[in-house]
This record gives sequence, structure tokens and C-alpha cells, in this order.
Amino acid sequence: MSRKMTRGIVVTLSLVLLTALFTVGSATGDSSAPAMSATIKYVYIGQEPTDQPAVTAALEAALAEDNLNFKLDFVFIPDDEYVNKLVLIVVAGEEYDICWTMPVNIGDLADKGGLAPLDEALSKYGQPLLNALPEASWKEVTFGGKIYGVPGLLPAASMDMNLQIRKDLREKYGIPEIVDLEGLETYLRAYHEDVPSGYPMANESGRILFREYGEIFTPIGKELKSPVCISLDDPTYTAQHFYKSDTFLKTIAKIREWHSEGLYEIDVIKDDHALYAAGQIGAMWATSTLHERIGYFKANRTDPDAMIENIMLHPDKPKHLFGYGMDNLCVFSTSKYVDECVAFINWIRGSQEAYDLMSYGVEGVNYNLDGEGVSYDGIPDDKLFFPQNWMWSDIRFMRFDGALDASYGDMLRSWDDGCVVYPWTGFTMNREPVNMEITQIIALQEEYVPQLKNSKLDFESTYETFLKKLDEAGIEKVIAEVQKQMEEFMAK
Repeated sequence: MSRKMTRGIVVTLSLVLLTALFTVGSATGDSSAPAMSATIKYVYIGQEPTDQPAVTAALEAALAEDNLNFKLDFVFIPDDEYVNKLVLIVVAGEEYDICWTMPVNIGDLADKGGLAPLDEALSKYGQPLLNALPEASWKEVTFGGKIYGVPGLLPAASMDMNLQIRKDLREKYGIPEIVDLEGLETYLRAYHEDVPSGYPMANESGRILFREYGEIFTPIGKELKSPVCISLDDPTYTAQHFYKSDTFLKTIAKIREWHSEGLYEIDVIKDDHALYAAGQIGAMWATSTLHERIGYFKANRTDPDAMIENIMLHPDKPKHLFGYGMDNLCVFSTSKYVDECVAFINWIRGSQEAYDLMSYGVEGVNYNLDGEGVSYDGIPDDKLFFPQNWMWSDIRFMRFDGALDASYGDMLRSWDDGCVVYPWTGFTMNREPVNMEITQIIALQEEYVPQLKNSKLDFESTYETFLKKLDEAGIEKVIAEVQKQMEEFMAK
């Protein structure tokens, strides 16, 4: 197929989600099925949620009722150590079972022989999931013809181009709803003046600016740590050197400007949820899934009127669908329980009751139902259970905090309507042919990108050194490999 592909095709994708809503399979386990037994070690990103041991016991009891006699051992890894820990587990051949990861990491872990192919287990214990999830989402976790992950089910178009701000503070400052860069900067400066000890913007890489300075697809890495990009305005879809692109240069210039004003924090801020609820962060990166934070936020506020909201620069511009798979559950190749792991994942996402228990805890203990929504009113602090439920996200079963308007769920389910789809939507890079080069480039990114953001350091000399070392590391070879693989993918 020629590189002069048809531009994006505008389509309505909500039918995929709506179809999935009515294709809910039952849990694998039931009273008539043969019993399964296992101790499943789940590598969990982040800190242990409050009351996790009690919820784990409730999960094990519910599983046993369905003839799944599983013991669950959640192993908690801090966010900033998680990806490296997965690699160490694979290299050392340690015996763990389930982990969360993204497509960009799945291929690398699979190439290292660290992940188990799931095709056979899915055919036996995950058929409801195979039937319910979009075909494109399975392509993103398929390498060498084998499936290596179970995708989540969420709206996906331009999903990571959101920023979350304090709505109550925006209204306090008299700023209208934010739809452009000028509005965002007005808010950040007002917050900085109001809360000089706080962080106006934290844990945002700069990708929100891509909708301002040139939208791109990054087939390797994320945000400002992708060596290769495809400009959405390029009808040939030619792979480019990201760090020489106008998008990068304009984005980094704006970040340096923000940093010089004290509006942008380069380092990752730990305990960001707690600081956000305490008013010490004015804006932070988000997807469009406000429900992931609202419960914790409201439960940790003394002001009942405090609220947060998502913003996306230029919301009138089209949203773009590059792929579905941000959140996937995989099984390590060292696991003795591949079938059992797939049965467990299918069980979580096989009924509302199982999903609720895994995602929100025990009703009446960790949360209450407010109609179809979740409420934490009256729940003691030591029972406030807020897991990282985006790891097994499934919009068919999601409940939303009562603080959110009833239309919120409808907004999510129609999020992908009219989005732009590309001939390479669903493409995931196979890193194996250039793995050595990518490893060296990642090390350079970790060293130099923070320096380039820092307004106190000279940009030109740092930038020139960075480009020179990228050339020495083989970035042109990586760009050529991306181009080759994308053309092969589009030709199919």
C-alpha cells in the first residue's frame, strides 16, 4: 500500500461500545463448572488501598461461590518503580501471575519471553471477553500472531489529551470554562498568585500542548519521550525525528516559559491525589475519566462544594483514535496458572457484582449505592477503598460518583463519536529489531528531556548535545524501522 494513504476517516464508534454493553458474558465460574484452585500473585501498581485485606477476603469468598477457589496476593509497587520492576521480574524469571501494562510495554516484555500467550486460555475461559471487546483492541495486544494481554474497555479517542483543574478555584477566580491556551494560562497564573506555596501544574508532561502546536501520533514512548512521531497533517504519514519537529520545539519553549514563571513542575510529585484534594495542586494530567479521582477528592475535602473538572484545549477540534489499549492485564510466562488468571480476569468483568466488588469494595462497608452511582457519605476513613480500578476498566460496568451529573456516563459512552480513524489505528511497534537503539535512546531521554524543560539551563547547548547523542545512539535506524513496520501494517 502506498504511503500516500487516505487521510483520516471520520466515523461513529459509539456503536462498538453500545454493542459491547449488550454482549456481557457470565463469569467463568458457576456452581456447575469444575472447580479451579490457585494462589494468584497480582503485581499491582501504586500503594495498597485502605481496607484492601478485607476486600481481598470478600473477593476470595465470592470467587469460591463460583467454584473459583483462588487466593489473591496483591503485590504493591510504587508508580515510579513499576515499569522497571516488571522488567526485573521478567529478567529474573520470578514467579508472579498477573500484571497491568500498556501496549508500548507488552511487545517488549513479550520479546523478552516474559509474558504468556493467552489465546488458548481465552478460548476456554475468556470467550465472553473475546466476543465483547472491539477487534482493534485485541490487535494492539497481539504480537507474532499471539495475544499477550486482555484489553480494557473505555472510550479512547484523544483520551490522554486532558488536564484536570480545580473547578471551584476557576470559578473563584472568575475565569470562564477553559477551552484554549489563553484560558489555561490565566487560570495557572491566578492559582499561583492565590496559592504561592502550591504547584500550579503537576505531573503533566506537556502533551496537552500537542492540540495547540501540532497533533501527532507517537508509535514509541509517550508524550515528550517518544523519539519518533507522525504528524497528523502529513498525508504521507512519514515517520519523523520528534525532537526536530515544530511540535516538540514549540511545546518545550512553552514549558520553559511556564517553568520560569513558577507555573510548571518538572519533577514528578508524589502523593499528588492527596495534595490535589488539599488544594496544593491547581492542575494535573488526566484522561477524560473524571470518576477515577472524584471519589477520593470528595472524601478528603472538608468543603462540600469543592469540585474538579476536565479540560481539553480546543475541544471543537476532532478527536483522534490511535488505539484502544491504554490498560491491559497480562500474565507472566512464569505463571503456573495461566488458565486460572484468565478465568479470574473474565470473572471480574463478567458481572456487575464482581466488577463492583473488585472496583469499589463491599457495598455498605466501603461505599453505598446512590441510585446507580457510588456514594461515600458516612463511610469511615478506615473503610474508604479507592483501588486503581482503571487497571481492569470496563465501561459496561462502571459506576460513577454521585457528585457527577447523571449525563456523565452518557458523555463517556459517546466520547468516540465522530472521531478520526487512521490506516495505522491499532499499530503497536515491535521493538525487537531496534531494541538496543531504543534502550540507549530511553536513557538519553531520561537525562536530557528534564534539562530541556528547565528554564535555568541553557537550551541551545543542551539541545545540540542531545541531538548529537541521539544520532550516535541510532535514532535514524529507529525512525526507518518505524516507517517500515507502519507501511507493513497499513498494507494488511
